[in-house]
Amino acid sequence: MLYSRFDGTRQQRVFFIAFSVSIALSLFGCGDSRPVNAAATAAAPASVDTSASHFTCLGVADESVKAVFPDVSLRDSSGRYSDGGYRRLDCSGEVRANGSADTTVFESLISRKSSAKSRENAYRGPGSERFNVQGAEGASGDVRVMENDRGVSSLITCGDAFVMVTLYADVAPMNGDIKKNAKNLALSMVPWTCNGEVIPGLGQPLSPSLVGESDSPSGSTATST
Repeated sequence: MLYSRFDGTRQQRVFFIAFSVSIALSLFGCGDSRPVNAAATAAAPASVDTSASHFTCLGVADESVKAVFPDVSLRDSSGRYSDGGYRRLDCSGEVRANGSADTTVFESLISRKSSAKSRENAYRGPGSERFNVQGAEGASGDVRVMENDRGVSSLITCGDAFVMVTLYADVAPMNGDIKKNAKNLALSMVPWTCNGEVIPGLGQPLSPSLVGESDSPSGSTATST
């Protein structure tokens, strides 16, 4: 059999190309059509279109929470104070996981500090990650992981008001990154927590603190989905 003097060079080139391709495939994959890991982004938006959203809980958009937990049922336990004002807005969300009883996966609290002293630092873990709060003068935010990685809480303070969002990670599947979700949910409530805007679902702004007021409202306006 006759061989051309170019055969060896051609074979070497083919071998080199095949070897290079195999290395590239092992490092980067080939034609991988898998989506980008959803956990790298937030499922919850950082702002809310109040005219296009539903508010089972005062100040909390149903669509934002359900973007994180699609099967969540929300319950509002906010109460009106004796003077007719609203200084503390409580919301919780539950899911039924693995056929068990309903379990809390989401909590939020919008409040004046004096009316919820015991709640502002509840369920907080050691350490925190600070983040900027745009559009609210003097506001600051941080995200903290709860002990045993049970979940994450996000706190934004501004003057004598604050909003705290807690997400529980060990109960049901969650869309998106838990820290970014908690941060964005809190940020979406800044307009009526910090800037005096009308609370969606209520029609009035967060009432100012009263000297000597009790820690609990006089009446509840509890609703649920």
